[in-house]
Amino acid sequence: MRSGLDLANNLCVVIALRHVSLTLFYILVFLAPMCITILAAVFLNEKIGWRKAAAVIAGFAGVVIAVNPLGTSRQGDWIGVAACMVCVSCFSVNMVWSRVLTRTESPESLAFLSGIVMAVAGLMGMALHAESLNGQLFAGLFAMGAFCAAGSICFFLALKHTSASNVSQYHYTQLITGALVSYVVWRELPTMWMLLGGAIIVASGLYIAVLASRSG
Repeated sequence: MRSGLDLANNLCVVIALRHVSLTLFYILVFLAPMCITILAAVFLNEKIGWRKAAAVIAGFAGVVIAVNPLGTSRQGDWIGVAACMVCVSCFSVNMVWSRVLTRTESPESLAFLSGIVMAVAGLMGMALHAESLNGQLFAGLFAMGAFCAAGSICFFLALKHTSASNVSQYHYTQLITGALVSYVVWRELPTMWMLLGGAIIVASGLYIAVLASRSG
């Protein structure tokens, strides 16, 4: 079931990236650390406190500002936004659940099972959209698999040694790299609302990380 959440998350990532810019995608999925903080407080008894609660509320406000629902300068549509919200839900539940599983399971076993589920789903998808395997495609698939495997193992190792809410904050580095890639490859510049909302989200997330490290 946990691997199924991984699969749903990855599928929605593909859908979202077809409908929103890369920078807006990262801003929206950064709602996950706020959701994880709430879920960890409810299911893992991790203390939240009024300071952390205020940071979570600020993060939600930052998402609303970044999406700019009443404006006309959005870099995406509601299909992409909805797909991002599914990503956030799957990722948040997955992280909190993985925090529990790492108490009894090894990071390698969790990453291996996720890989098996992804492989089976991928083979089923290939039956509908098959394409001849050439050198370039093989290299791309191999690199993607290697990066995903390494990231999954590091993810589970981190969860084994620190809190779920603390681990989630390090994903904010993707906002910088995502914005750079978006500009270099597609020449997409973030809007003023995206910059403002993103700044609020990152600030609130980093504040939560600081509180988590002090309490840990």
